[in-house]
Amino acid sequence: MSNNIENHMAVLQKSLNLVNLRSIVQFYGKFPDKYRLKIWQLLLQIPRNRDVFKMLSIQGHHKAFLSLDQQYPVPSGVLRRAFHRTLSLLVNWSPLLAEVTFLPYLVFPFVKLFHSDLLVCFEMVATFLCNWCEDWCLFLPYPPINILNVAENVLAYHDKDLLLHYVRHGITGEDFFENENLYQVNAVIQKAYYIQQNTPPELTPKSIISADVLPLQKGSYLRIFNPKRSLSFQERS
Repeated sequence: MSNNIENHMAVLQKSLNLVNLRSIVQFYGKFPDKYRLKIWQLLLQIPRNRDVFKMLSIQGHHKAFLSLDQQYPVPSGVLRRAFHRTLSLLVNWSPLLAEVTFLPYLVFPFVKLFHSDLLVCFEMVATFLCNWCEDWCLFLPYPPINILNVAENVLAYHDKDLLLHYVRHGITGEDFFENENLYQVNAVIQKAYYIQQNTPPELTPKSIISADVLPLQKGSYLRIFNPKRSLSFQERS
């Protein structure tokens, strides 16, 4: 089964290049539904580190999520099991994540998409964390104030009245992030493209988040949040 997946990915990779993918996104606003998840795996160079993943898996369910069902109930049994396992895998990989109260809210959208392959699901989240969330735990147990300040500045630039509305009603970025919000994904994506193209460079997150995406290493999962002083999971085992 794994060989079939790898062969399929290799064939798909040969037929794709960044120029074509960029043209598709610019024209349609998204990748084709049928290939979207595979394309993102290719773009992020998901390594499928089975051996190291298995070592994380055998550590079992983490005690940090004993009350997860009360905090974030999931009615579907399949999604619930994948959700619990993915969170435990992440904390087994990087124990600091047990202190991140918003972790379930961040992880669940990935689980909904990739629950049929927990290896890929874990590596997608880990890649996201390593590239865009390194500084999110600088202010624990408080939310990532630096990131939220950037988001507030962008909102002030594009819709000052909405920002003032949030301020008057005591709504913070953390409040919005940690509550289920009904929205149309396509509409959000289109708005994100507009904001990206019409925001002054000094207001974008590029000042604190690198634009270069670094994939996970093959054969090893690096610890996150302090990569210069960290050891890989393989080295610690």
